[in-house]
Amino acid sequence: MIVLQEHAENIAKALGEGWKRSTRFDETDSSWRAELEGPDNQVLFLSSTWAGKQRLYIAGSIPQGTEWPYQVTRPEITVNIEKSAQQVARDITKRLIPDYLPKLAEVLKRKAEREAFESNRKSLADQVAEITGGRVKEEMVYTGNWDLQVSGPESIRVQGHCNYLTLEQLKKINEVCPELFRKAIS
Repeated sequence: MIVLQEHAENIAKALGEGWKRSTRFDETDSSWRAELEGPDNQVLFLSSTWAGKQRLYIAGSIPQGTEWPYQVTRPEITVNIEKSAQQVARDITKRLIPDYLPKLAEVLKRKAEREAFESNRKSLADQVAEITGGRVKEEMVYTGNWDLQVSGPESIRVQGHCNYLTLEQLKKINEVCPELFRKAIS
């Protein structure tokens, strides 16, 4: 009988440098599942129950907090659970990794783009708060009268309790920023 955690440990060794068995499932019932961590954010999920009798299910995973792109299927293979760690490692290398790596790269690229977008949005919100003397809470900068929604790194939406301007206020705004009131030329 195969003990999955031991088998996973041996598969990680057979995969080579940078691979190890994760301890993620050690505190729970890990008799049927294991995880391997590899170089460059690679993570493989192994299950002795998901693929049927005498089969080992192996799938590429992605970092928590991310998701597979629309209509992208999770790369996965099954192998005979009785295969040696070296044979399983060869199957992973030949059958799973070529499908997994490009998909993982796309997920990591999207994650980096989202993180950069959010970082730039937060930076803009902080600048808006500094200019207006407001306070930041998530996407909003509260100033007392006008609330400013910073929904992107280049996007500020004015809204709030004071939705009316005097003619004098409108003239002042128009003086410093006339493009707000001009029709865009296509």
